[in-house]
Amino acid sequence: TKRGYAWAGCEDGRKQFLLWGAGDYREGRLQYWKLMLHRFLLRHRYFDCFFFTSERNALCVRRMNAYQPEFIIAYPNSLYSLARYIEDNAIDLKFVPKAIITGAEKIFPTQRAVIERAFKEAVFNSYGSREFMLMAMEYEMQDGLHLSSENIFFEILDKDGIPVGPGEQGEIVITDLHNYSMPFIRYRIGDVAVSSDDDTPCACGRGLPKISDVSGRLLDLIVLPDGNEVPGEFFVRFIGNKPGVVEFRVEQNSLEHLDIKLVTDEKFTPAVLALMQQDLRDVLGAALVLNIEKVDQLPLTPSGKFRVTLSNL
Repeated sequence: TKRGYAWAGCEDGRKQFLLWGAGDYREGRLQYWKLMLHRFLLRHRYFDCFFFTSERNALCVRRMNAYQPEFIIAYPNSLYSLARYIEDNAIDLKFVPKAIITGAEKIFPTQRAVIERAFKEAVFNSYGSREFMLMAMEYEMQDGLHLSSENIFFEILDKDGIPVGPGEQGEIVITDLHNYSMPFIRYRIGDVAVSSDDDTPCACGRGLPKISDVSGRLLDLIVLPDGNEVPGEFFVRFIGNKPGVVEFRVEQNSLEHLDIKLVTDEKFTPAVLALMQQDLRDVLGAALVLNIEKVDQLPLTPSGKFRVTLSNL
């Protein structure tokens, strides 16, 4: 993790603002003060995204401006929400970070563009898990993610368990033989990635293998009545880009129905809704029934993450 973050210039002792699942772990006074000392020595400031709502955007901006961090580390959806708030309200930040590191969720190109515009700095994507910590990290050339291959054996397999070809998408399977108490051997972690389309050594000179992207969770794939699968990124393009859409979630409970819940603002008009429905119908076909509903708020997962799509099939 420390090595990967250092590729973005983020090293121990540099001022870091973390929009993360902070959790103060108040099991006891000693544990709490140990945690506070740890964050103080590393110069970390946390803003808990488990309870991150639109109303807390202003407070988050004030704390960022007061601390003026060199680096921001964040869940993509929380930081995207903050970036939209900054742009919509023409807020003048009192600092420019040296880099932004995202992790724990899939970051979509539209989100990356808004974040980089609002904070005037590049985003470096990372991929990790509770089981293995950092497994892959974007680097200064931003041409894929280098794997931490000294610690893990990383496979991307198709439905038959065969390694996918260059540039193809498949399921991530991890082997970690450094965990002596409980080795994970060919562990299906539940995520989907795209293999690198080029096996030649990277021009950065690191010598580590690469993947092109982490597509998201297997549960993010929506299945059409004809058996074809649609990734979550499709819905970001045809729903998330529409004027007035603040947040959305697509949930599938049957092959015939798709529930779409929207949090909207005043820019969302009947004309926008009609355009959205037409765009979705053009790709998804007529066999899938779309149930579109406007709601006040969409809940986070228990781990504080935001799911764009969710299949319960």
